[in-house]
Amino acid sequence: MRDRPARMEVERGSEGAPRLSGHVKLRAMSNSKVEAILVSLDHQGHTFGIVQNRSGDWFLSDSLRELSGTGVEGVRPATLLLTDSHSIVGGRLPCGAVTAELVGEDGRRVTCVVRDGAWIGAIADLEPGKHNPAVVWRSAHGVPVAPHLPAAWPRSQIVDTDVRCPACSALRVHDSIIEGLTV
Repeated sequence: MRDRPARMEVERGSEGAPRLSGHVKLRAMSNSKVEAILVSLDHQGHTFGIVQNRSGDWFLSDSLRELSGTGVEGVRPATLLLTDSHSIVGGRLPCGAVTAELVGEDGRRVTCVVRDGAWIGAIADLEPGKHNPAVVWRSAHGVPVAPHLPAAWPRSQIVDTDVRCPACSALRVHDSIIEGLTV
């Protein structure tokens, strides 16, 4: 069974601040305050960020003061859907990666903001909520970095394909593609 990236929809209130909508389970927290802002991004007059609580849990949040948003699990990207047909996507960098880039369903590439082991970016959705952008992480030498996956997850190379990886354009891809995360 493949995990789906966490998603949360964000609507704009009359005052222009984002409002979250939909049903998303957030991990139970003893402290709802942000302890650390790992990386942030300004989009359409609002600041989003990857933040950390006192327990060390990471969240893709629409607030840099109070925890609201969705949890970041491992290197799986977390997504906030905005009503302006954009998604805010972010997460942890896998070991060895220093950059992150989102690749939209139309092939458009967006360089993400990276800091303190976290990344965040905004990308336009052609069909909001239907697709998760591919993510390519790169090393300091510009080489794509695949995240470490649990040993129990099957990975086998597919070598007889003419379909290129949507993230890094390689012809050799792995069959363990998690929705929203290309490995």
